[in-house]
Amino acid sequence: MSGFTGRRIELTRLSGAWALRHPVFVKPPSEKSLPVAVCADGSRLPRTGEGVGPDTPVLVSDVVTFAAE
Repeated sequence: MSGFTGRRIELTRLSGAWALRHPVFVKPPSEKSLPVAVCADGSRLPRTGEGVGPDTPVLVSDVVTFAAE
């Protein structure tokens, strides 16, 4: 867990994120191949599209609720 974000952030492949079965925040690390989103689980993530495939790198983290910004 990061002391800065208060949550664990992991770099993985989209194929690994597809297997997640809990709410998850997902975003590409640098490009815009996927929309930044909170998903109910990994099965809701895109499987096809331009620049999207099983080896597409993504950052995944737990969903957080901010008390204040």
